[in-house]
Amino acid sequence: MAAEMSAREVALDAAWLPHAFGPDGQHLTAVFVPRELRANLLFLSDGQFRGAFRKATFAAESLASACVAAPKAPIHFIFNTSFCCSTLLANALDAPGLSASLREPNILVNVAERLIGDPMLGNAELELALRMLERPLATGEQVIVKPSNFANRLLEPVLELRPESRAVLLYSDAATYLRSIVKRGLVARINARKLYQNAASWTSLDFGFSGEDAFRQTDLQIAALAWLVQSPISRPWRTASVRNAPWLSMQPICSPIQRACCIGSSSFSASAWASGGSRRSWADQSSRSTASSLTSITTNARASAITKR
Repeated sequence: MAAEMSAREVALDAAWLPHAFGPDGQHLTAVFVPRELRANLLFLSDGQFRGAFRKATFAAESLASACVAAPKAPIHFIFNTSFCCSTLLANALDAPGLSASLREPNILVNVAERLIGDPMLGNAELELALRMLERPLATGEQVIVKPSNFANRLLEPVLELRPESRAVLLYSDAATYLRSIVKRGLVARINARKLYQNAASWTSLDFGFSGEDAFRQTDLQIAALAWLVQSPISRPWRTASVRNAPWLSMQPICSPIQRACCIGSSSFSASAWASGGSRRSWADQSSRSTASSLTSITTNARASAITKR
């Protein structure tokens, strides 16, 4: 496919999404996902593509140079802790002619994992990923990206590179998050452990657990720690854009849904962004005591899920 397409053709066509960097970071694979097919995909990842979408690989430098001529749209973000109606909000804000929503593009997880593996990697790869994501499908549209929570490591660097972008930080409470994991079974438990491993590698929180201590904890205890680590209020943020981003609870489950969507939509307006968002302070709580209190929540979540079966 790379022989049939040029880097310029891919760079100028927003239907080609950035997908993943190669191991050395010198090459970038793009995937062709036209707008009419995106509605059938829950997320823009290999688990949904299942080998049915064309891919092409080019030198990252060639794509970066070609993207200079590509149109650029305002780009905004829906960061989330998972199981908090973020996908619903992204779908509601997908309005052809006004905005295009990108649900969990694989490239952001790829860049986040590469940055976790090499903190000295720099921002060149993230810059190229954002430059390709912010190409509009139609003139006058803005782009709204809902990253996977496995890409939450990028929250601050993304808004440092795009200070004009706006973001909302969606969360569900710990009990709801844990019940959702229990209901989804073994795969969700495995993903929760992976998420903890991901987040623990970059968080500044210190729970006081050794590697052996963490290994001995149950799936739900680890999941509770993963929820805490990725919560926007659990760490200090250097970037003013992050500090002012609205931190929105989507509990009880998006009720009423219309109000939740209105809140999300207004958060991307200039007036709402100028006023900033209120954030609760946990300055008086230590991360260790919070982690300890989550133990009772995991027990209640397990009991609740079993009762509702």
